Amino acid sequence: AVMASNDEQRQAAAAAASERQPSDEVFPLKAITYGGKKVRIVVQNENGPCPLIAICNVMLLRGTITAPEDTFVTGDGLIGLVAGVLSRVTPANSTNEAEANFRKNVEDALALLPTLLRGLDVNVRFTGPSDFEYTRALTIFDVCGVNLFHVWVADSQDVESFSSLQPLTYNQAQEVLVQFVEVPKSEPESEVSRRGRVISRWMKDNATQVTTEGIVRLHAIIREGELAVLFRSNHFSVVTKHGNELFLLVTDVGYLERSVVWEKLQTIDGDSVLYRDNFAEYSNFRQLLDRPLQPLYSPRHRVSPLAAQSYPSLLEEAPQRPPEQNTILIESDHELALQLQNQSPSPKAKGDHELAEQLHSEEVRAQQEHADRVMAVRLHNEQVHQQRRRDEEANTDCVLL
Repeated sequence: AVMASNDEQRQAAAAAASERQPSDEVFPLKAITYGGKKVRIVVQNENGPCPLIAICNVMLLRGTITAPEDTFVTGDGLIGLVAGVLSRVTPANSTNEAEANFRKNVEDALALLPTLLRGLDVNVRFTGPSDFEYTRALTIFDVCGVNLFHVWVADSQDVESFSSLQPLTYNQAQEVLVQFVEVPKSEPESEVSRRGRVISRWMKDNATQVTTEGIVRLHAIIREGELAVLFRSNHFSVVTKHGNELFLLVTDVGYLERSVVWEKLQTIDGDSVLYRDNFAEYSNFRQLLDRPLQPLYSPRHRVSPLAAQSYPSLLEEAPQRPPEQNTILIESDHELALQLQNQSPSPKAKGDHELAEQLHSEEVRAQQEHADRVMAVRLHNEQVHQQRRRDEEANTDCVLL
């Protein structure tokens, strides 16, 4: 793996950001274990730049880059991590022409990195998991050495659907649907209306952008242990094959303080099974989903020490909890029960009722810590967005005399 020093990362980030406004949005970091090593991954907040986060997480899991020594990373920090690697990569083919083409691709990728903070448009083809319309933006994945896949694939055994979709990209399919809608229903069925009807039905049946054919085909081409990026449901996620099964990296901020790390990719109906970082099934995830978090607190209510340290300007008026409450969060009910048992002199020292009460109070505290942390991120990012809107309005109001 290519390791980029902190100095190189900072220099590359400065070069990539020289012609744009900085991104002050922050993204939490989550500590997990992968391949026997401690790794911190980037967590997705609401409407965050998931293609950039996915690329960073592939590199973090590979060990190509290392997350900063902090609990959060900014958008500029993510760009700097990737840019530091791109500034050092070399082409596999050493001919002059190949090296010139590669360097051009690296320059294009560095210039495009900031745009990933706003997302990435991809145009899939329905013929295979690696089939996309080529665009300049996709050079980022090529230069980073990260494969991009999707699972929105038509089944060749469904002859009518496959023949209608096979020559089209997603954008072209949408054009056919527009033409189909504009055809008067009183007219006899034409080739346009027949094709539009078939594509419309297929799109509705596969609205999640996942098909059984797509999962089967992806399973066949992705290598055991490979880390890649999957485009699914307009979202970019890290995908890997472990033990001959497909898994997606769970980066939703709702699981920040939980030991959920992986989601098995096996169905098209969204009925997921969640796993820990060692790919052991997270047995109580359904109870986790059914149990609501405590309401999020405003800055005037009690907040955690973590939130106060991260954003003192937002929370300076909030009363703080006692220092003894600033303990490590227990990430599952099972782990919490084990810790409570270990703290007791003997299993019989406390009655079941007392132990249950302590378990419940610790669980409520963990939920409050989680809610505080999520709220701190949301408040900070909301301030960033508000400041951007004020700056844009100020620029609009300027008049040249």
